[in-house]
Amino acid sequence: MHYGQCPKKAESRNQTIIQTYKDKYGANSIPTQAQYWTMCGRCSYSENQLEIGCEPYQILQSGLIEPTQFHGVEIDKDIYSWNSKVNNGMNWHYGDFYTTMIEYSNENTFNPAIVNADLIHMPKHAAPYISKIMMFLSTVGIEKTMLICNIVAEHRYLRSDIKEMCRLLESNTNYQMANNVAKWEIHSDYYWYNGTQKVESTGRSTKMMTMIFFKGEL
Repeated sequence: MHYGQCPKKAESRNQTIIQTYKDKYGANSIPTQAQYWTMCGRCSYSENQLEIGCEPYQILQSGLIEPTQFHGVEIDKDIYSWNSKVNNGMNWHYGDFYTTMIEYSNENTFNPAIVNADLIHMPKHAAPYISKIMMFLSTVGIEKTMLICNIVAEHRYLRSDIKEMCRLLESNTNYQMANNVAKWEIHSDYYWYNGTQKVESTGRSTKMMTMIFFKGEL
């Protein structure tokens, strides 16, 4: 089973992306001119074929978006090359997630209804990255944007929690400025789930936590 097909990841996406968007905005799909941006990982293992169960497959099957609304960013060039062979109208980008969105917005219409930052960092490194994404999103795009942030809460012998994540965010200048500009709202619920693989030295799975933010009025 490939990472994107993992039932735990699929259920996480259903709860934190699909159902949360529908419940928050009372809509079964994002607006016609809006976009879905994500750190997609590998989504194809056969040429011109989307892997069944991967993130874009699941999001498309849910009816939340159309293929042309999907923007997947991958920093690994080999993975990007495989993904880009799926030529069904989806948009594939190679590079850093934050930088790619900025570069795209400089030359194109950037209207993200959903931004999925599927990070592999613990709070110490995740908080600054999320903060600069929020600052960027505060000044561009459409008014209603939902930002999903997956963060590593436990890996090997390192542990963290939502309190530390909130403390690191609140002390970050970009996060403070983002809230001054767009009045971000934090979802009252936090989603927790076990990662897909066990760490050999401990026998435990990496534990993940998800925070969801909604951009307020500009």
